[in-house]
Amino acid sequence: MRSIRTRIVILMCAAVFLCSFTLIFIGVGTLRSESDEYSDEILNATCESSTRETNARLNQIEHSLSTMVAYVDSAYDSVYELAKDSEKLETFQSGVEDLFYTVVSTNNAVGSYYIRYNPDLFEPTSGFWWIDKDEDGTYESYTPTDFSVYDEDDIEHVGWYYVPVNAKKAMWMDPYWNANINMYTLTYVAPLFDDSGATLGVIGMDINLDNVIYDVKSITLFDTGYAYLLSDTGTVIYHPYMTTGENIADQSSDIAQLAEYIKASSSNGKTFEYSYRGERRRMAFCSLESGMRFVVSVPVAEIRAGTHRAIVLLVCATALVTLICLVAAVQYVGKLLKPLGELTEAARRVEKGEEDIKFPADTNDEVGVLNRAMQGMVEQLSYRITGLTSMAYRDALTGVRNKGAFENEGQKLMESGEAYGIVVFDVNNLKTINDKYGHVKGDLYIQRSCALICDVFSHSPVFRYGGDEFVAVLKGRHVDSADVLIDLYEKEMARLDAEATEPWERMSVAKGVAFYDPESMSAEEGAVDAVFKRADALMYEDKKRMKSA
Repeated sequence: MRSIRTRIVILMCAAVFLCSFTLIFIGVGTLRSESDEYSDEILNATCESSTRETNARLNQIEHSLSTMVAYVDSAYDSVYELAKDSEKLETFQSGVEDLFYTVVSTNNAVGSYYIRYNPDLFEPTSGFWWIDKDEDGTYESYTPTDFSVYDEDDIEHVGWYYVPVNAKKAMWMDPYWNANINMYTLTYVAPLFDDSGATLGVIGMDINLDNVIYDVKSITLFDTGYAYLLSDTGTVIYHPYMTTGENIADQSSDIAQLAEYIKASSSNGKTFEYSYRGERRRMAFCSLESGMRFVVSVPVAEIRAGTHRAIVLLVCATALVTLICLVAAVQYVGKLLKPLGELTEAARRVEKGEEDIKFPADTNDEVGVLNRAMQGMVEQLSYRITGLTSMAYRDALTGVRNKGAFENEGQKLMESGEAYGIVVFDVNNLKTINDKYGHVKGDLYIQRSCALICDVFSHSPVFRYGGDEFVAVLKGRHVDSADVLIDLYEKEMARLDAEATEPWERMSVAKGVAFYDPESMSAEEGAVDAVFKRADALMYEDKKRMKSA
């Protein structure tokens, strides 16, 4: 048995390798975690900071209007007295105008201010309306909107009056295009009532929404991050790549789920990832006093760009340290390093993913112990990789293989050049069951539908292609028996549907089947994508037939 000193040096070399891999593994995880946390802090801090600034403007508007409402309430006794006495009305209005001008002169966010009287008791253009069109603090008087010209439901022209009066409370109106002044407007307006409950009118202030949007446009994060504004219902108020007025929920199912959360929540300090235009993005949002949602969004790739560079440096530094240690060990142990060199070569082949690994001859010493440990590690790694590969290509809900496994199967079909068939299935009414009975029952519905497909096509591979889509691949003799299998499937579906006692136990699955025959079709026609599209088109025809029936 060789000296303990030599064996210690050899074990130190092996420890260097193990420590290097461990350091890289831990370092990568830590760097990515720190990067994500840092980006979350930036997103939330930017969102909260910008929201505070905008809310400060909006709070100032609310406070100013509250001051005016308090004054107005104390400046008259009865709506009907003002309506009958023009001198009282003139005196009252003059006082309101004077105070209003004093109030708005300290608030540079106000684009216009006004008081309008009940058109049922006063002239249809009664009241006043002052507008700062040049946004230089100089207000000019304009003839108020003529109520007699518009219907009550004309939001663009008179919604600012009838909505708060009917709601009987001060409110921020949803941003709208004010056709009276050709301006995208954010309005805070309060109804006015006397002690008897009679309606005097409304008093309000407008903000030119372009000023708020200008601040939003000026926000940049990382390289191409941006901010945008949504209404509390998900309607786009400003977005650099979406049209004002459209709803973000219409973009994709991924964004639709995010939109539902934004509607239901005001703010929670969390961040979310979603896909937009084929790019993964991370966003955070806060709610403004007006109910609008302020959102900041950054590409995930930009967040992790610095992390990727740090990982490369970490790997390079670790490799350099490892090399130095190995050279030092070689200098000390010379020829005695040969067993360890062979073991190192085996480890490198393991790193490359090779399966036929040649390990050094077993010895009755510390190297032998390490050798056997390495072989066991390779066996365990192979076992775990096999398990992980199986999980990666398996659908968790149904247990069948997933879309990724289908793509691999398609590659094998193309390479074989043999005849095959593809059956595309689409589960009907899934959204109705999810919405009405919950996603748990929707999952049961999907599982029962999948079980039926697997039972009938038990000798063919079945895949879950999407949320409510399944695919069965027919090969060999099963291509010729496709009609029999489809007929059996129809009968079994009808039987299970008839036996069902609950809506989620019903069976309604559309299908379509297409084939590739190498003797009568070109290779282009036999491409898996082409066969799948033909089957998918037939499935949609079957779906239309089932709906019409």
